[in-house]
Amino acid sequence: MPTWSDPPIPTEIAPLQPEGEGRAQARGRRIGRPRGPVRVPLTVRILAAHNERLTAEVAAQGLSPQYLVEQALAEYFARLDDQRDRDKEGE
Repeated sequence: MPTWSDPPIPTEIAPLQPEGEGRAQARGRRIGRPRGPVRVPLTVRILAAHNERLTAEVAAQGLSPQYLVEQALAEYFARLDDQRDRDKEGE
């Protein structure tokens, strides 16, 4: 026999939300956020002095370490390409 402290027993089941009203959205990625480029995980060990400088630049520029490292790599690769092009012209 139920007592006054027992929670009420539901007499009907609440209907499920249709697919478009939150259920599908909760499972997928956030709406309005563009999917970024494909990235692969990379682990490296850097000198403590470089880590301190990276931390300072992250704070100064307001960018994440990922973007700063990617920008540095892109500039490094561009310089390598320029050097290789100059070497080919000199041959």
